[in-house]
Amino acid sequence: MKIGTLTFHSAYNFGSNLQAYALQKYILKLSKEYNIHVDYSIINLRTMAQNDIYNYKNNNIIKKMIKRFLYGKILETRQKKFELFINEYLKLTKEYKTREDIISDNVNYDLCISGSDQVWNLDAYDFDWSYYLDEIPSKKKISYAVSSGPKKNNISNTDRRKISKLVNMYDKISVREEGTRNFIKQFTNKNVSINMDPTILLTKNEWDMIIDNRKIVNDQYILYYSLKPSKSRVSFLKKVSKKMGIKVVVAYPALKYEIMSGFIKKYDSGPLDFLNLVKNAKLIISSSFHGTIFSIIFNVPFYALNGKNDYRISTLLTVMKLEDRMIAETDNLDFICDNAFNVDFKNSNLIIRNEREKSKKYLLSALDIGDNHE
Repeated sequence: MKIGTLTFHSAYNFGSNLQAYALQKYILKLSKEYNIHVDYSIINLRTMAQNDIYNYKNNNIIKKMIKRFLYGKILETRQKKFELFINEYLKLTKEYKTREDIISDNVNYDLCISGSDQVWNLDAYDFDWSYYLDEIPSKKKISYAVSSGPKKNNISNTDRRKISKLVNMYDKISVREEGTRNFIKQFTNKNVSINMDPTILLTKNEWDMIIDNRKIVNDQYILYYSLKPSKSRVSFLKKVSKKMGIKVVVAYPALKYEIMSGFIKKYDSGPLDFLNLVKNAKLIISSSFHGTIFSIIFNVPFYALNGKNDYRISTLLTVMKLEDRMIAETDNLDFICDNAFNVDFKNSNLIIRNEREKSKKYLLSALDIGDNHE
């Protein structure tokens, strides 16, 4: 069976790379378990838009030039680590620049998969209709745990018609959260399943297998991970750090707000470094979906900063029965610090196992294996 997956595998984003790896590894694990031959590959679409986002050398804006001047070598190392992970850990096709390049290559898949990640987010700068498998030649099309990103208020009639046409060509549809299901249900009467992010398909032990045993930071630390950093968030983290007497480590290069923060900056981190930092953190404070889900996978005490304002995170924590881990910058600082380590992962660990079994049944059905047809 020839399987191709389209996802944000080549973004210089920890979660994007790691979820692509997790789905790949799990499907290959299933194929071995059920003794079926699978020729699996991630369709290596790397558009110009995506390259523009992550290749800092292509940007001539003044503040980006300053960024390059101050942190050029560090960011270059970061970029190399991402490329190393993408090329060593992911099974890729040859590189394509456009959807038309994929179509013209005349590769016909038995099964094409959209997802996971925010591949159905029309507002993403690097969105491409390929992620809806538009004209991608395949006998069968499914999605797995896709997200449409934040709620959509205004969608053109043209886009509505196109989404409706494309999602109704899918044999199975799986999304990552309730908000995305509500979005997609506008366009189809098909059953829309909710399945958790591919990262939960792998156990903590399976993730441990690719993590270096050596700690990147030897002291106790709070790992702060936010893809949308702000002055107020940095100020909040500084207060928490001072109150708890624990240093803050940052791995995402939010240079503007953190230059004078006193944080330990690990801006040269790649995906494997990120896993190392998560695993060994004393506490994680994150506004990122993947920062939150990896905290749960590794059973590291965490807070989801402003999680109530992000339906992807709020859905995750509601399912995991960890709603009390959502905080805001304006919450009582004493309460936050006093309860930082009061996390019971027993329920979430059981829920992950159940969700993993649910996802297994969905994928087996998509692969036409055994009695798992719906």
